[in-house]
Formats: sequence, C-alpha cells, structure tokens
Amino acid sequence: MIKESNFTQWTKQKLEHAFGIQRVSENNELTNWLNGTVEITKSEKETLMTLAKRSAPYLEDWNEIELITKFIAPVTNLVDFDTDKFKLFAGRKISATLNGTKLNGIVDAIVATGTQDPEKPFFCLHEYKRSARAIADPAGQLLSEMLAIQTLNNDNQPVYGVYVLASNWFFVVLDKKKYAISPFYNALSEQILDIFKSLKYLKVIIEKRVGK
Repeated sequence: MIKESNFTQWTKQKLEHAFGIQRVSENNELTNWLNGTVEITKSEKETLMTLAKRSAPYLEDWNEIELITKFIAPVTNLVDFDTDKFKLFAGRKISATLNGTKLNGIVDAIVATGTQDPEKPFFCLHEYKRSARAIADPAGQLLSEMLAIQTLNNDNQPVYGVYVLASNWFFVVLDKKKYAISPFYNALSEQILDIFKSLKYLKVIIEKRVGK
C-alpha cells in the first residue's frame, strides 16, 4: 500500500531514516557549483546592489508572496532561466513514489524541461517564512522535493536546490544518497553577487546537461 505524504511533513532526520540519505560536510558537485566561473556585468551588479539596498529596510517584514515577488523573482529573472530547452516554473505540483511512499506537493520554483508543464526537473527553490508555516525544517522540505526530482529523473545525476530564509540563501546538492548544504549567503549584503553568480552558473550546468 502506497503511503502519501506532503513535502511539508518532512525533516532532514525523517528523510534520512525513511530513505537512507546522509548529510556530508563536503561535496564536489556543491563546491564546483559555488565556485563556477561566470561573468557578472556592470549592469547586473548595479541592479543587484540596488535591489539589496532598497529591500534591506523591509525584507524581514515581508510575507512569502512579497518576498518572492519583490526579491527572489527579480534575482531569478535576471538570470533568465527561460530558454528553448528549459524554463523556470512557479507553484507547480510534482510527485514521485519512493520506497512505498508518495512524495508530493507544490514547489515554489522549479527549473525543468517542458513548455507548458515541467517535464525533467534539475533544480528547485523553496522559500520559507517562519511566521507563516508550521514546518520547523525548511531544508527537510526542500530535500523531499529534491528526492522526488531524483526519483522522477532516475539518471544518477545530482539535483540542485536552494532554500531561502528571509535574507539568507542556502545552496543544496543531492547526489545519489548524499546531500550537502552550504553556509548561508546574506542577500542583503554584497553576497547577493555570489548568490547571483551561483544561479547564473547553474544555468550553465543545466545547459550542458540538456545540450546547449
């Protein structure tokens, strides 16, 4: 009998017990992602620093929708994940069955092949506001989404993810049964350039995966 569960129910510990995944302190895929070399133009830098400066007085008070539309979306739009071969989808449902458990729910943002609906996903982003949701482990929710993606793809390739806690961004890689989480990047500081650089390099990674 298949047991259904929503992404919001999961913590890292529950996922480790249920699916045998293990956290590691170092991961080559995560290191390569965060250290990837891409150019940030003068215009991009100015746009990002202006966004950080203007958002600083208000970001901590924004609700989920405000944080997504006023801050996260401008950053991802500047990356421009929409290509002929893959796109960024928002608020889409995904589901997959693993070890007799159906993982399902709505993903805040997902980069995947497909035109109208996501087909093969590579990356997902989860935004979390402590005051708005009961879940105590946003990393667990993101990882459950990434496990669903890994199961759907079934290609032994790493899955990439980001979860956002107010101004703090964490980068995550799930590679087979092991996962790694980066230290946080403060998007209201000059680290917004590092965040953007890593997202821009992610686009390069996906382009290589699908064949540019």
